[in-house]
Amino acid sequence: MTEGHENRPRRAAADDSATDPTPATPHPEATPGRRALADNATDATAADQPVIQARRGLTPAPLVQGEQRPARSVRVHRAAATPSTATAASRDADTVLLPSVPADAAGATRADAPGTDEDEDTRIQPKINLPLARPEDTPEAPKATDEGAAAPPPAGSPWARPGSAAAAAAGTAATVIPAAAAAASSESTPANADSGSGDGAARPPRRSRSAGWAPASPETSARRRMLALGVAAAAALLTALTLVAYAAFGPDRQTVAGQPVGPTEPSAAPVLSEQSLINDSEASKIDDARSWQATRTVQGRPSDTPVPVCVGTDPNLPVPELSWWRQLQASGDDGTAAVHLTDAYPDAAQAEKVYANYADALAGCTRGGTFVITGGSTIEGVGDEAAAVKATYQGEENETHNVVIARTGRVVQVLDVTRIKNQVEMEPTVQALASAVNRQCSVAGGLCASGKIEVTDGPPAKPAKPTGLLLGSDVPRISKGIGAWGEAAVADRVSLATSTCVSQDLASAGGRDAQRQQSTMLLTNDSSAPENFGLDQVVITTKDDKAADALRKQLIDGITGCADDKLTAKANKVGGDIKVELGKETAQGAAFTAVEKQNASTESRFRLGVLSVGKQVIFVQANTTAKFDFTDNQWRAVVARAAERAVQA
Repeated sequence: MTEGHENRPRRAAADDSATDPTPATPHPEATPGRRALADNATDATAADQPVIQARRGLTPAPLVQGEQRPARSVRVHRAAATPSTATAASRDADTVLLPSVPADAAGATRADAPGTDEDEDTRIQPKINLPLARPEDTPEAPKATDEGAAAPPPAGSPWARPGSAAAAAAGTAATVIPAAAAAASSESTPANADSGSGDGAARPPRRSRSAGWAPASPETSARRRMLALGVAAAAALLTALTLVAYAAFGPDRQTVAGQPVGPTEPSAAPVLSEQSLINDSEASKIDDARSWQATRTVQGRPSDTPVPVCVGTDPNLPVPELSWWRQLQASGDDGTAAVHLTDAYPDAAQAEKVYANYADALAGCTRGGTFVITGGSTIEGVGDEAAAVKATYQGEENETHNVVIARTGRVVQVLDVTRIKNQVEMEPTVQALASAVNRQCSVAGGLCASGKIEVTDGPPAKPAKPTGLLLGSDVPRISKGIGAWGEAAVADRVSLATSTCVSQDLASAGGRDAQRQQSTMLLTNDSSAPENFGLDQVVITTKDDKAADALRKQLIDGITGCADDKLTAKANKVGGDIKVELGKETAQGAAFTAVEKQNASTESRFRLGVLSVGKQVIFVQANTTAKFDFTDNQWRAVVARAAERAVQA
């Protein structure tokens, strides 16, 4: 074969020539295509010298744009009759474009290329330049017709020479054409241009040392598609299972009241949501004679939202990872309303720390305003732990509050129910909060509310300090809306100027073996208060209960007989005897008023109280005036609270 034929690419034959056993003859108008000049082949490179193209033969017939095939990029040999191994290794594989085949030349074919002496692994393969169609998208070509043609590469390889048997075999396999290539093919390729036949089973393309990327075989692509579909199906199944689990165990799951459940491990689902808060129907448990409505719901803790009284805020506490706040309003003209705050913390340990801080705050109720504690409640059967306090803000009209705290797992919440004048019942308030606890306990990893919730009214919780003595929140203020009791000053010795009606010297009462402690609180921020108006308390711890009872009787007898013993002083008992049940012990005593004449125009007034509980004797005194004084009920409550605090020591 003459020079120039060995490197000419082949055009695809038409259907009629593909099936005809007679070798096809060249079309008189067919052109041999173009190739790069061999001159100076060793000096030219693809990077610094443009491709020089020479035309041989006749000029091709004009092409009709609608009949053009997309051009393919191939790599061709430099002209050489018998290329050596060194020459083959140093070839510059420039890219040339094959002319598209017009419709009238569809049946033309080129002379077959003879075989070469190249090693199969060093054969220069076609180079694909995007965005042209991939090799597997190339139209099929007929078998080689020359007897001396080189042995084809493996059957079905897209890297085979156009027109060879391997290329024809590759055309028999189903190919997937990209959308862009398919559109171009439908517009420019004749209907019969892709017909052909091939022999040999299709197999994946071989990657030679000179080849780069090789497309996956149809079998590999199918396996990859099946793998992708399997991964997608597994992901969809996992998502569905997650949604089902969240629906079953999420924060909105209603828990039937029964025995405490858990504790369980917290889930990855959000612990709190808007549905975690008390709703309108649950708020009706507080007072079912009224209609309730949520007036505002906020995520987080905005500065303009009122915080529950008594517990307030503490900047030293752990920061919750999620918070919800809601305000509810009841019908009626007495201002009945509620605030519900719930916080989720990263773990139960932090929640326990917050709850302990809230419990201490309930004992003193000094946060969020000036309140007087009117009572406390112990709670069993609501979450991991719960407690409550009753407090009153003394304004022009007293504003009462029921404040309940509860913890379940890593969630802590506070419910504050308020009303003007009359206090709301505590047990219905706790029942309303239990409904929210039941929705949170599973995901929070804590206990739910049990079927038997016990609410026991009693003294407020034990404060952190001081213990055994009255706090400022135990004593009401005198003027409406103003004044606050300062922190007590505590001493281990007694130096108290008291009424002459007290016949015993408190500094030595109880004998040598007795221990004594005195505290003093002053009322501040009230311009109506007399100078140094305050409250004093003395606690005497005797050797045993009998000694305490004997001292109490001596003090009460002396105050009661003050009018008989003193010409200028007298004392009156306020109400009946005071009895306070404090667990296994009972506090007993009485409250008094005392008046002493200094002269015809000057007098001193006192409020006095004496009780004993166990080995302790508690004496309470306030220096009042005719215009600035406690009410009888207030004073009796202060004396009783002194006994409640004494047992907390």
